Amino acid sequence: MTKEKNLRKEIATRKFKQTNKFFYWIYRTVMKIVGKKYNAHYEIVDNINDCKGPCFVIFNHLSRIDHMYVNEITYPKRVNMLAGYNEFFRSHLQ
Repeated sequence: MTKEKNLRKEIATRKFKQTNKFFYWIYRTVMKIVGKKYNAHYEIVDNINDCKGPCFVIFNHLSRIDHMYVNEITYPKRVNMLAGYNEFFRSHLQ
């Protein structure tokens, strides 16, 4: 089998878990303390807490502190965040 087929098979059979509630609460609490100095204001257009089942929240700058704002807006729903692998290998980040 080629490397690509092995990767596809691995991804297809992978079991995903929800984030641990306790660790998520700790993370959110710490980020609320850290985030106070930024004085962020939110405008929620579509509240994901009204949705049933999974949903996608698409945003950029995962390597910065945007995850802090997304966690604050989506709480109490727990989110898993993904980063584009190729984004970390741009010429200015080498």
